[in-house]
Amino acid sequence: MSETDSNAAQQGARDGDLRVEISQDKMTATVTILPPGEGGSAVLPPGAKGRLSSAGVVYGVDEDRLTELVRRCQESGEPQTGVVAKGTHPKPGEPAKFEVLVAPPQRPQHTEEADADAGEGHTDYHFPAPIINVQQGQQVARKVVAKEGLRGTNVLGKEVPPPVPEDPTPRPTFRIDAKEEGRVVQYYAAEAGEFLVDDSNNTFYVLTEHTINGDVTVATGDVLFVADVNVKGNVAEGAVIRAGGNIQVMGRCDAAFIRAEGNISITQGIVAGGKGLVEAEGNIEAAFAEGAVIRAGGDVTCRKGILNSDVSARGSIFCTQGRGCIMGGTARAGKTIEVKKLGSPSSGETYIIVGVDYLLLERREQLQGRIEQCKANIEKFNRALGPVAQGADISTFPPDTQQNIRKALEGRVKLEEIQKQLKAEMKTVEADMGASEGGSIRVMQEAYAGTKVRVRDVTVVLTEQQKYCTITEDREHNEIQFGPLN
Repeated sequence: MSETDSNAAQQGARDGDLRVEISQDKMTATVTILPPGEGGSAVLPPGAKGRLSSAGVVYGVDEDRLTELVRRCQESGEPQTGVVAKGTHPKPGEPAKFEVLVAPPQRPQHTEEADADAGEGHTDYHFPAPIINVQQGQQVARKVVAKEGLRGTNVLGKEVPPPVPEDPTPRPTFRIDAKEEGRVVQYYAAEAGEFLVDDSNNTFYVLTEHTINGDVTVATGDVLFVADVNVKGNVAEGAVIRAGGNIQVMGRCDAAFIRAEGNISITQGIVAGGKGLVEAEGNIEAAFAEGAVIRAGGDVTCRKGILNSDVSARGSIFCTQGRGCIMGGTARAGKTIEVKKLGSPSSGETYIIVGVDYLLLERREQLQGRIEQCKANIEKFNRALGPVAQGADISTFPPDTQQNIRKALEGRVKLEEIQKQLKAEMKTVEADMGASEGGSIRVMQEAYAGTKVRVRDVTVVLTEQQKYCTITEDREHNEIQFGPLN
């Protein structure tokens, strides 16, 4: 045999082969089946499976596809390539979701109809500032926790973890309570205050103080807040602040409308020109007040003085620093007024009232007005009815007249009943006023002649100047008495 024939015989004895290529992510396996040489053994399906297994491919094998490639290689005598195993890709989960359940009040839209309703020449430009007020225990947000995806398996039989679900949701920090309910987390305000989402820190929380770093004006919007309000600047004319807690103003207050369920502190003063209102259920403090309307459930302290103002305090009024004067206007205190100077030779009338709760005074005045109105209306009915009395025989009158008489009689009876109730309330109010322990006015320098002074129900106009004295009521003689300053 020649050398050439010997080499051909050796080549003809080559067996078929199978090569396995696994993708980089190990999620597919590709085989290439090579035909045998002449006289060699072909790759058969059982051997192909064995070669795959030896290469580590144990999952997702498509045996029909592998068999088909083996058959086509045998029939064609050509190499055959194809994917014969596929892994199962992991399924991504669901990202976390966050939803805010509270929103700031909407700014009303001004229309011609709304302006017409406000009256000729009047347009209401007030609108609430964009503050999200929340009450303690109120739900503010909810979060659906991210859901993990399904694991996959590669062709090597190894688990493939799913991608970690995204959770871009903000995290709670201050005054937030959380309650988990399965995949849902409900968030509640731990205290009343302002709900905020801070995008820069990806957090959300509740603040119990709303701060304005500047002035409050009509353009700022009405500051309506359930807790404390802190104004770093001034409060301009026409501005509105209503707080469920305290109000602190670092600047001055013009003719604005300020109301606090707690205390009010105004570092500079109040200059209102007889307009606006400063009202607190607690105490009110200001450097001074000029042309102001002030109402306090506690004490009023205007350190440097009160000028041409209307001031009411259920507690006491203090003007004891600087000039420490009350000049012009009316000052009412349920307890005591302490002042350096009272009245003035040149200012308008100064009226000082102590020893009576101003709310009782206001209620008595309201009752007096309503009683007088009832009396006037009853007299109108009496004039209309003439000699016809309740229960009189009116059968001789025409039917229409009878009906009018009955309506008039019923109206008079109702008014008489209302009048009776008002008079009963009046007695209660006057009894409460009479039960007052009285009050006093402590004048640390002088009280000028012409000043009108009332202690409980006793009133006097000072006819001469009084110095360094305490003004009280002599209940035994029902008169005003002047004693030494103590």
